[in-house]
Amino acid sequence: MQEQKRPILSIKRKPSLMYQKPPQKPDSEQNAAQVDQQQATTASSTKAKPKYKNPPEWKDVKHRFDVECLKLFVKVGLLPGNSRQRK
Repeated sequence: MQEQKRPILSIKRKPSLMYQKPPQKPDSEQNAAQVDQQQATTASSTKAKPKYKNPPEWKDVKHRFDVECLKLFVKVGLLPGNSRQRK
């Protein structure tokens, strides 16, 4: 005869203290704490990257690349040039 398998009962655990919500502060203290946090983050944050609506024109950024890099771009077909074009 086959033995009947008993279902495994799940163990219910009490939530640990680290997962419990901290006690709520009154609104005035909570708002003051949020303002302090915002000031701390803005003071320590680095310069924000510029958000371009459109990418910059090639003539504005080509001075950042050396000659070999420009030749590679033309060879690959990213820039117009005298080399073969990809199709």
